[in-house]
Amino acid sequence: MLETKAATPEVYARNATDVTVGQLGEFVEADPASVVDCVCAEDFYLASYDFVLIKMITHVVEIEGPVLDSVLARRIARAHGWQRTGSRIQERVRALAGKSHQSTDEDVGTFYWAPARGPELPVVFRRSRDDEASRDVDEICMPELVALACEVLAQGAADEDAIVAMARELGLQRLRAATRGRFEYAMKEAAGNQGSLPV
Repeated sequence: MLETKAATPEVYARNATDVTVGQLGEFVEADPASVVDCVCAEDFYLASYDFVLIKMITHVVEIEGPVLDSVLARRIARAHGWQRTGSRIQERVRALAGKSHQSTDEDVGTFYWAPARGPELPVVFRRSRDDEASRDVDEICMPELVALACEVLAQGAADEDAIVAMARELGLQRLRAATRGRFEYAMKEAAGNQGSLPV
């Protein structure tokens, strides 16, 4: 279900406070425009603008990673004043993100990981601070869903009750078939990991 791709070894400065946010089990949205001096939509596709985009991309991945490719592209597009995130924008962001960050491929898309929280490290489920920062199930990587499933199982829920508990944690009233499938896969992985969970 997961396929990991290593990034080329390029190092960018990190804000230690930003890295800590994701480790505390709290999800917050990043503001990519906050880390650059100037955002220029006219220069978006120019090679000379790469360093600006890389800085913005790195900031989003540091704060939100693991972050889905379409979400990352949307954050960058909104920072440039675009309400729509077309395929050219997505391709540009993916190309730059792939050069500087590890990624994992899932059925819902590609997730980019911050260096301090790579796919080889334990993952916690991150709850949103508020409704505005809530995430769709497809925007959450499988290891994070597995971490949520582990929490639910540790509380004694099982089978359908466990699925309902996961849905409740994400604020879902109804379950699509695809969402149920992701939850069931996460529960299966969590059940297999229970023997190795810390007490």
